[in-house]
Amino acid sequence: MASALRVSIKGSWRFGARATPWLLKKADHLLLDSEQPESDTEILDAKTLTQISLENKKIWKIEVNSESLELQLFFEEDYKLILQPDLNDLDLTYWELFMPDEKILEIGPGYFWSCKSIYDRS
Repeated sequence: MASALRVSIKGSWRFGARATPWLLKKADHLLLDSEQPESDTEILDAKTLTQISLENKKIWKIEVNSESLELQLFFEEDYKLILQPDLNDLDLTYWELFMPDEKILEIGPGYFWSCKSIYDRS
């Protein structure tokens, strides 16, 4: 699959996550933990800070831990977004990557994953 990703370097890539705890770090300093904000205002502030920090930043590297399914996205300016799915949550996809060749990579729930056409969603 890595070779397929190398071929599709131009076009629109979109990443999404839902119901998955995450951390935002800069130079290994924790900026945000999605589990910490409690009020609606704190949640909005956390989302705004994350968007401002990562918007228009290039992703340099992606790592997936095969045992925990933790996903680490390494951005320019030494930002790192870490998604930590709860493997006991069997209701929703943990994260998904829409690729320029009209394919989608879905991870979760559990250890389930798929890479298929966006038109084959079920």
